[in-house]
Amino acid sequence: MDESKIIKPPDTLRKAKVGDGPVKFDTKAIAEAEAAVAAMVSNYSVWLLEDLELLENTLEELRAKPANSKKLLKKILTVVLDMKGQGGSFGYDMITKISDSLVKFIEGYKEATDKNIKVIAQHVHSMRTVFSNEIRGDGGQIGQELIQRLRELRSKKG
Repeated sequence: MDESKIIKPPDTLRKAKVGDGPVKFDTKAIAEAEAAVAAMVSNYSVWLLEDLELLENTLEELRAKPANSKKLLKKILTVVLDMKGQGGSFGYDMITKISDSLVKFIEGYKEATDKNIKVIAQHVHSMRTVFSNEIRGDGGQIGQELIQRLRELRSKKG
């Protein structure tokens, strides 16, 4: 005889969301977390500058030592994945979008060619421009056009 029993756990997340369950959000903890993120915003420009300098230096090394391209592409990808995750959190949505575009481009390669180094360089230059001009949010119409141009460059893989 089958004595199995299905137990459906309570949906406490839904109840917390609507406020009618035993789980309540700790508004003090939320406020503390928001304050911590706000405090990190001032540090983000330092982190972003360090990441950009690392990308630019790695790109120069890639140009000078194409035989090391597999290792250097992996290094660029690692930095860009971090930038992709952080940009939007600190108001630099364009950094996230450009990083996403570059990640999608690099993931298709194991070695660099002159042509794809130029595409990588254009992405890095675009991120530097966003940083230098403190372009926050989505960059408006110009930001959308920039992302479209980067997509077009990506589609011309070589």
